Amino acid sequence: MNQGEPLQGHYRYTKLKDLNKGTYGFVQLALDRLTGDQVAIKFIPRGEKITKYVEREIVNHSHLLHPHIIKFEEVFLTSNHLAIVMEFAPGGDMYQHVKVISAQGCLEQARSNLPDDKQDLKTSCQIHK
Repeated sequence: MNQGEPLQGHYRYTKLKDLNKGTYGFVQLALDRLTGDQVAIKFIPRGEKITKYVEREIVNHSHLLHPHIIKFEEVFLTSNHLAIVMEFAPGGDMYQHVKVISAQGCLEQARSNLPDDKQDLKTSCQIHK
């Protein structure tokens, strides 16, 4: 396995595509060959980025079982990365989703504060939302 493609040659998971990249590592969409399910795998480079906070994330996440929380599947090591396997939830990045929802909430609040003489603007905002 090389640094760029940590799943290359893995017995269980096959990379489908890159999903995201952040400060601590990157996430790939993969196929679990044993179950046929798609999973998200977070890769954190081995070394200084694996801290007590990463350990705490793994321990805490592995104990959370709720329909509204992404399911923790397993953790494994590659030659260069710690890999955290999670249920894949299509629909995009949670941060982007929260930004959109927050922006919509601000628009709703602004529209509700318009005076009655601006009713045509209120209607226009509702039509285009």
